[in-house]
Amino acid sequence: MDAILQELDVKKGIDIIPSKDGALMPGRGADLQANGQLIGCFGELHPLVIKNFGLEQPVVALEFRWGEL
Repeated sequence: MDAILQELDVKKGIDIIPSKDGALMPGRGADLQANGQLIGCFGELHPLVIKNFGLEQPVVALEFRWGEL
């Protein structure tokens, strides 16, 4: 994530903290915060989410609210 933020030229302080999002595997996801506000998350999708979408392989997802910066 640090590399992606660097490529996007995001220079503001972004905090990466463990995620409690149920769509992500526990311990394998993180939230992105800027100025105390949630601006995104990333991590490995939970197997139930993968199954519900009819996928067969592990999936990593990223959600980023660019306009929130």
